[in-house]
Amino acid sequence: MFEGDKAGQLLIFTRPSQMRNYKEIRVLIGYLLSAISLFMVVGCQQVQKPEIKGEGPLAVVMARGITSPEFHAPLERWRTIHKKGINNRDFTERECVLCHDPKKSCNRCHRYIGAREISVPEASLFWPEEKKEKP
Repeated sequence: MFEGDKAGQLLIFTRPSQMRNYKEIRVLIGYLLSAISLFMVVGCQQVQKPEIKGEGPLAVVMARGITSPEFHAPLERWRTIHKKGINNRDFTERECVLCHDPKKSCNRCHRYIGAREISVPEASLFWPEEKKEKP
């Protein structure tokens, strides 16, 4: 039906069946883009951020009886600068696990933001695994 010149065109159709295939491809691409758009609008949901005394799998659990030291106040400021203290060697991760259970506090936030998880072997001495009861 259409033929290109010798300089060449991008789309050269010589038979009606080739035009039909091109139209089918455009329709399929349209359906695919519509499905992706629908998934982005409906399929995505807001993920709750880790919170102290929150609920759910991202709740940061603080052990009872532990008071936060003066340098942790205010807590929101501490969350943003604690890495600087580790980098400056003001304290170490080993010192952190004396008060913080990495599995129930540190690593929940670290996973949420994509930071490296805390892995201190001695933490299991201070924070033993909780045994789940068999039903």
